[in-house]
Amino acid sequence: RLLPKKEIETTPDLLESIVSAIKNIHALPLASIDYDPLKIAEETLLSLKKMGIHLPAGIDRIGVMIHRTWDLLNKTSHQKVRCNNDLSPYNLLYRESDNQVFITDWEFSGNNDPLWDLAKFSLECSFSETLDHALLSAYGLELSLLTIARLNLFKLVVEFFLAISAKWSVSMNTKPSLSAP
Repeated sequence: RLLPKKEIETTPDLLESIVSAIKNIHALPLASIDYDPLKIAEETLLSLKKMGIHLPAGIDRIGVMIHRTWDLLNKTSHQKVRCNNDLSPYNLLYRESDNQVFITDWEFSGNNDPLWDLAKFSLECSFSETLDHALLSAYGLELSLLTIARLNLFKLVVEFFLAISAKWSVSMNTKPSLSAP
């Protein structure tokens, strides 16, 4: 069955099962490609501009700052692992009989920092700071200022990416996608 956000927020054992499924993905051998959301965002912005779609003032300046943030995150990354890159409650199936969580929707999988998956999932679930800490702890990460800052910076990059993707989708009158165009 699908998992409602509220159930994820209020059931600690469920969060543990979700994180276990995420860690299983991250333990797989590396994929043949790295996932580069900013390259996708740049291509999408260029396409939108060519189509004459109105974009918010300052989007290029924001894009430069996001790029700098992405570069810093990559420089402080300990490793790249295989990631789903599109984790949300809608991409999880739950088998109650043994508390197993299965991750679906693999079209965006590729190598990335494991915090991308955690940041994307946290945003999709609208996690509070307390739940972010629970997520990081369940993953086995130290709740250091650096780890928390990196998670929040990844969330910023994810939000930028999703905003560009949503603009593309609205312009194309389609459902938002992580692969636009």
